[in-house]
Amino acid sequence: MLRTAFGNRIFSSIRSGSGERLRLALTAVALVGAVAVGATWGGLPAAAATGDWTTYGATNGRSGFNGAETVITPTTASQLHLAWTAAAQNVSQPYLVFSQPVVANGLIYWASMDGYEQATNTSGGLVWQTYIGVTSESITGCSYTWGPASTATVVNGVVYVGGGDGQLYALDAATGAVLWQTRLGPSPNTFLWSSPAVFNGSVYIGVASFFGGLNNCPYVQGQLVQLNATTGVVENTFNTVPDGCTGASVWASPTVDEASGTVYFATGDPGTCSTAEPYAESVIEVSASDLSLVGSWQVPPSQQISDGDFGATPILFTSTQEGVTQDMVGLANKNGIYYAFQRDNLAAGPVWQDQIAVGGANAAGGQGSISPGAWDGTTLYVAGGSTTINGVSCAGSVAALNPADGAILWRDCLPDGTVLDALAAAPGIVAVPEGNHLLVVSATSGQTLFSYTTPSGLPIWGAPSIANGVLYVGDNGGQLLAFALNPVTSVLIPSNGATLTGTQYLDASASGNVTKVEFHLTGGTLNNALIATATPTYYGWLTGWNSTTVANGTYTLQSVAYYASGASGTSTGTTITVNN
Repeated sequence: MLRTAFGNRIFSSIRSGSGERLRLALTAVALVGAVAVGATWGGLPAAAATGDWTTYGATNGRSGFNGAETVITPTTASQLHLAWTAAAQNVSQPYLVFSQPVVANGLIYWASMDGYEQATNTSGGLVWQTYIGVTSESITGCSYTWGPASTATVVNGVVYVGGGDGQLYALDAATGAVLWQTRLGPSPNTFLWSSPAVFNGSVYIGVASFFGGLNNCPYVQGQLVQLNATTGVVENTFNTVPDGCTGASVWASPTVDEASGTVYFATGDPGTCSTAEPYAESVIEVSASDLSLVGSWQVPPSQQISDGDFGATPILFTSTQEGVTQDMVGLANKNGIYYAFQRDNLAAGPVWQDQIAVGGANAAGGQGSISPGAWDGTTLYVAGGSTTINGVSCAGSVAALNPADGAILWRDCLPDGTVLDALAAAPGIVAVPEGNHLLVVSATSGQTLFSYTTPSGLPIWGAPSIANGVLYVGDNGGQLLAFALNPVTSVLIPSNGATLTGTQYLDASASGNVTKVEFHLTGGTLNNALIATATPTYYGWLTGWNSTTVANGTYTLQSVAYYASGASGTSTGTTITVNN
């Protein structure tokens, strides 16, 4: 069985109506196989493209904002359509996709609860998948099986992601090969719900209890762990409760203030301990160099609820009052309150706070908030569970807040479901996962610009991302969904960096309902010149091309896909060298 960009195919079962078709197909198989095993990838770029989304919340500050996005705008958002879907590959039933899709190196990286981290190309074809574990627990009230919930961070050709087995993995971004793996706690007690942050050669990730329904299975000692990004060796650990105690799990992801060199994270409710647990249900700041404590704040007893975790990742933002800019950090608690603090002064308490949802332990049931929200540089967007707006009962809400004082600028009642994970924003728009809907709303008014309902009716519990003109999100049916304005396509053959001689095969993938795919060449005296038109086959959009028709040299090859309406989409450039 050979892994291709379209998934696993058993090529011994190929049947063809003619010798020429069979020869063409087998040649394509050989070429696709070379790509799949990394024979001619030529490595991945060290730096991310401008419009990429390379970590949970887009940045180490977890802003949830892609300021480089220029395709999906308030004007064009209504034209979005489902361009393609990619399903978890190894399951006989739907599995949830909790992870936020991450976009880097021309690929989309995402995890599914069947235990796999996978990379797909920009038209949904599987490039690789790597098993990173599941955890099962059979304790009464905790009979669950979870795979990876962590969102990957992609840096310098490496995918860092929390596995479904209590281990942190580093994978080769091009092939999925495991570079190292480090266990961060015993299984099945320990689970990595957190997503990693990478900064200054270290990886930071939170450690929490395994979780089933409304139960910790069982409580463990919460931790923030710092590891060497190259070797996976644990460098430092911050224990949120004393040794021998349990509780204060780090459910959400760490946030890095790169300017100050500190890390913010939040904790869950206390467990069992013979002494106080001052870092339970708290916001904590530590030094990025050694995890030494800088400051902390604990939810006061008057605002604490049963199982009142901080399940939301902190977001860094700024506020301006009377011409003075203040660095801030904010996050929501399951008590339904959104708290905003002055950075480096957590002990002073919140600068402001807003009740954005009815408090309660059951976030999936619409109580409280575990959504990080988003920050676009001027406005803070927050979301959560059930509330009442103007006398109307709402299953959830999304709101725009003034970062200086928390004043509500606009607020949308969401009648169909709560918002469980992060929002995603780009200039002028905010993407909102609401129940079994994905909404795109205006950042200035909250007006709905686009709405999609999952055909299965299953909810969306993961966070969307916006990158390079495409809106991505996973759903609880085990699928990655990609929404675009135009067709999505990518060059499969030749691979980036290939040298071509004589007659070669060109192959491209394209999103559904595409009626035509062309190959264009730029370089030398050519500027986006049409060199071939492809034919749809089992292996993609395939054609032959005589490379002797152009002068020797280095070129950029792109595929261009068309809908019947004339709308077109162009792939990222593939560098080739013609040497006849």
